[in-house]
Amino acid sequence: MLVLSANVDKEMTLIEIMQNYPTSAVEVDGERLESAYRQLARLQGNLQDLLGF
Repeated sequence: MLVLSANVDKEMTLIEIMQNYPTSAVEVDGERLESAYRQLARLQGNLQDLLGF
């Protein structure tokens, strides 16, 4: 279902994921979400440095 969330615009948002998730209830752990965001932001920065973007 994550593929559906990124299908049209090649981006994913929490709202799109929740809308496309195959159940009527979704639990979001805010602390884990924030941690994942920080890790992805660092990875993005490292990749940009590595690739010269």
